[in-house]
Amino acid sequence: MFRFNHPKEAAKLREKRKSGLLSTFSLSMSDLSKSCENLSTVMLYNPGLEFERQQREELEKLESKRKLIEEMEQKQKTNKAELERMQQEVESQRKETEIVQLEIRKQEENLKKRSFHIENRMKDLLAEKEKFEEERLREQQEIELQKKKQEEEIFGSVKEELQRLQELNQNEKAEKMQIFHELEKLKKEKEDQYLKLDVEKKRLEAQEREQALLVANLEEQLRDKQIMIQLLKRGDLQRIEEEKKNLEDIRESLLRVKEARSEAEEDCEELEKVQCNFMDFKRKQLGQLTDLERDLVQERNHLEKQMIEEQENLDYLKQVHTEHLNFDKNTPDTALAVEECNKIRLCEYRLHHKERQLLYLINNHLPALLEEKQRASEVLDRGLQSLDNTLYEVEKEMEEKEEQLAQYRASASELQQLQETFEFTANVARQEEKVWKKEKEILESRQKQQREALEQAVAKLERRHSALQRHSTLEIEEQKQKLATLNNSCREQTGLQATVEALEQDRENLDLQIQQLKQKIYEGDRVEKGYPGAVEERLTHNSSPSN
Repeated sequence: MFRFNHPKEAAKLREKRKSGLLSTFSLSMSDLSKSCENLSTVMLYNPGLEFERQQREELEKLESKRKLIEEMEQKQKTNKAELERMQQEVESQRKETEIVQLEIRKQEENLKKRSFHIENRMKDLLAEKEKFEEERLREQQEIELQKKKQEEEIFGSVKEELQRLQELNQNEKAEKMQIFHELEKLKKEKEDQYLKLDVEKKRLEAQEREQALLVANLEEQLRDKQIMIQLLKRGDLQRIEEEKKNLEDIRESLLRVKEARSEAEEDCEELEKVQCNFMDFKRKQLGQLTDLERDLVQERNHLEKQMIEEQENLDYLKQVHTEHLNFDKNTPDTALAVEECNKIRLCEYRLHHKERQLLYLINNHLPALLEEKQRASEVLDRGLQSLDNTLYEVEKEMEEKEEQLAQYRASASELQQLQETFEFTANVARQEEKVWKKEKEILESRQKQQREALEQAVAKLERRHSALQRHSTLEIEEQKQKLATLNNSCREQTGLQATVEALEQDRENLDLQIQQLKQKIYEGDRVEKGYPGAVEERLTHNSSPSN
């Protein structure tokens, strides 16, 4: 074992310090390391410093070993103290164990004494139990004999009551089956009558749809012709007739000039005058066409604005109608819904009418006007032409005017014919509507009579069923009270009670079937009551032509 601060080592170190070898290296290790960096490799080695470094490393190793030895000694002391403590605990537990063992031996002796006493007591109790058991068996045999005699009497009574109850249930079941069959018969008759009425209503609806389709087609054709005639009526007809008359005058003048030229009597002043009249006519025509074009553009813009307003109004009406339907889903207001539908249809009709007007204006009337204006501008741009060319232009334009007038007269005539046909068809539709309404009233009256007859029959069966049910309920309650007065310990009475419950369950099932059948009849009756109103609404809507 090493010892720190050995006297000999300390003396040697003191001698070395005195010799002056270490006097020049009294700086700290940090200063020494910094100064050594500036020395050359040859001057770096110093025996005194090397020896001191070795001594310092040895001292550090000895110091670490000393600390390790101290830790081991401290750990050994701790383990020794722990071992002594454990030995003391083991000794105390051994003493406690000896004390417990002594107590256990004492208790065992006490238990042996008590066990001997209990065995003697058990023998006495067993003897008393055997005696009591013999007496109990004798009494039980007597009770069983009496109980068996009572059960035989009770079984006979229950058997009689059950036979009576079964007869009552059979009679009730037969009566209810008869009621059930009668209800089935009424239901079948009602369904057959409903099918016949439905076939008649569908036939009337098909005829009404055909007539309404015919009226709608005629109305659409009439509307198209009315739009075209309305656009031509706004000064166009009078303008075309005046232009045709002016063109005829110009043509006659040109023909006179041409005739004079053929007779070698050419009059240049007359020709120039006629051509100037024609050019004035074209300038006036161009001005009128320009004004008319401006009017048509204004009308187009006005129609587009009206269409936007109508579309916004239609969207608003549809939104309001949808909100009312969603809000009144459980309790809908039929009158309000019909009024809103009528407003929506009227708005859709106005929008469709304006749309057709705008399409005809854009696709037919305005392009024809622009084409005519373009031709007039081209004639003016070419200026004065020869006699033949001028005459050709006049005759050509006269043919166009004549064609426009003929087209207008044909459209007016066709409009008149369509109007007459539409009025005739509408009158026929109104007459047929009266006939359909009368037939519908007859069907509704017949349906009402059949419904009343069915309600009377069902009510009669209900009264019959209620009376039967009250009677059978009283009988069953009476039988239950009789069964309740019997001995509950009787095994036969338990089986009979189950039989009574099964019979009552059959009765309830049959009652449930009858109630379900009546419910189906009433539900079908409610459907029939709601059906004629819908048919009448469709007939009224389809047979009313738009004006």
